[in-house]
Amino acid sequence: MDRIITQTKIAYFAGFMDGEGSISIASNKPPKQYTRGSIQHYIFIQISNCNYQVLDYLHSIFGGTLTPGGKTSSGKKVFRLTFNSTLAYKILNLIRPHLVAKKDVASLAIEYQEKKSAHKGIRPSLEEMDKRNWYKNKISEINALD
Repeated sequence: MDRIITQTKIAYFAGFMDGEGSISIASNKPPKQYTRGSIQHYIFIQISNCNYQVLDYLHSIFGGTLTPGGKTSSGKKVFRLTFNSTLAYKILNLIRPHLVAKKDVASLAIEYQEKKSAHKGIRPSLEEMDKRNWYKNKISEINALD
């Protein structure tokens, strides 16, 4: 694994992210035995591409999860590199200075993570849930414009 993260590699990642990636706030409802059924929100980054070699290169440097992602309409295999939660936050902080097209979304996702209240096993307040949903919806709106 090539874990030496240079500015060149960060800039390469940012350029690839601008062209092929997406940044969102994802949510899911975990099993009730873990958090009494409260919805969890987290930063989610995904890069999809047909070139496995490029995604494997980024994966070897930045980590994340690399999985097959189906096929294009022409039958080419698609692969996905994903990052979530704390790792996604760290990645966005690294690449944000180099982003162009996704800089605003990255800034909002970082702000979300920094303002999000931790609720380990405790149901978040309605105010906290409203705040999380506002960030999720705002990022979705910006993404819809691209």
